[in-house]
Amino acid sequence: MFVTVCFVFLFFLTRKSDFLNSKYYKDKFSFTIFGSLTSSNNILFTTELNSHGKVIISCSNFCREDRRCIGIKVCRIKEELFRCRACCSWMKTNKQQFISDDNCKYLIKEEGSFRNVAVYKPVTMSSVFRFPKINAVNNITICPNVTYTAHSVQEHRPWIKIDLKSEYDVRRIAIFNLQDHSGDRLKKLNITVGNTGTENECGYFGRTAGTSDQILIPCAKSAVGRYVMATIYSNPGMVDILNICEIQVFVK
Repeated sequence: MFVTVCFVFLFFLTRKSDFLNSKYYKDKFSFTIFGSLTSSNNILFTTELNSHGKVIISCSNFCREDRRCIGIKVCRIKEELFRCRACCSWMKTNKQQFISDDNCKYLIKEEGSFRNVAVYKPVTMSSVFRFPKINAVNNITICPNVTYTAHSVQEHRPWIKIDLKSEYDVRRIAIFNLQDHSGDRLKKLNITVGNTGTENECGYFGRTAGTSDQILIPCAKSAVGRYVMATIYSNPGMVDILNICEIQVFVK
């Protein structure tokens, strides 16, 4: 057993340097942890192949085309079988991201720094219930109850739109949920970026959020524009309430 564990550890250490120097990926990745991703991440792409090199090439080819890819998990499943997963269409950054696993390693794409361009920018909503809609962009990410949030009335597909005042290539959206019992109102959230008369897809959070969740949505490369819009995709004939504690819009 000890010999097997040592072999796996040495295998990944040597393969790590091979990957970081690989000619197959144009972006730089850095080793983060030996471990597996948890269900707090929604995987973009999975493949299994019979060699370490082939599986990395397959994942890196995918990531080259899909800008939402922010990291890669590579696992040795068994002798001569490897799995690679590209992360993520969304992730809950306040939840545990990894579980210990000596057979897997996670490498994060180094993308440099980002800046939030949404603070105190003009906000419009499909409807407003009592509380200031500017709450969504006031740079306060702790919302102990709904009075701190931007709050719609109960309606079909409620939405909120931020005017960034200039056109940007939006890279990531962060959504902060409130901390009280109404946290499950945040769900099925579609994010678009565009200009007047256009909407380009950024990403989609297709789950029901939990209290205090912090949701990071990496944007597709089409997410260019002046306006960022978040819409709850209500089921047909159903109504929802949109509560947003804070929206952060990140650009390079």
